[in-house]
Formats: sequence, C-alpha cells, structure tokens
Amino acid sequence: MTYLPQNTAVALAAALLVAVVSFPVADGARVPRLQRVLELRPLIAIGIVSYSMFLWHQPVIHWLAGHGLMLQGVRGLAANTAITAVVVGALSALTYRFVERPALRRKGRPGDDRTPLSAAQTMAP
Repeated sequence: MTYLPQNTAVALAAALLVAVVSFPVADGARVPRLQRVLELRPLIAIGIVSYSMFLWHQPVIHWLAGHGLMLQGVRGLAANTAITAVVVGALSALTYRFVERPALRRKGRPGDDRTPLSAAQTMAP
C-alpha cells in the first residue's frame, strides 16, 4: 500500500496483466486473446524499437515546439500526437536499423568462443 490507494490498484492491475501475458498456457488450452494481440507483427515491431522511441520522443517534442510546429487546443493535441508519432517512429526505426541492430550483431552469442572487441581494439589503426 502506498499513500494513494489508486497506486496500489494500478500496480495490482499491471501485475495481473504481466501474469496473463507471460505465464505459459497449459497444453491444449486456448492462448488468451491479449497474448494473441500482443504477438501481432506491428506490435512486435513497436516493441523492438520502443527503447529508441523512449529516447527520441522528448527531444522531438522540444524541437517541434521550438520551431513553432505544435498546435494548441484539443485538435492540436490530436495533431501533435500524430506528428510526434510519425517523426519519432521514423527516427526510432532508423536508429534501430543503423545503430541497435549492428551493435547487437557484434555482441556475440552465449557459448560463442569469440569475445567482443574492446573499445581500444576498435579504435586502433
């Protein structure tokens, strides 16, 4: 319990959601609908680039606001959300493609005899 009962309720709801999604389904049982929805390709793609989205969204919002590209009012909120989603989505996809994925390839696999290069080795002439 926290000082706000709704915090406890939200934490409990989040824990139940994680339990429904992450615990394995018994053999022969139907996979829960939520789990099937979360396995859709567009949602998987969003999950893959989600860290880049987290890193990009605030700088993009500040840049858009600094250049007068944010709108006011309720319609502005919808437009700002759409514009930010498109820009952040594009930047996140590019960041994943050209930064994260190449870094993950260099990382190596468990049981792989190769060791990753150190920073000094990669900068050596």
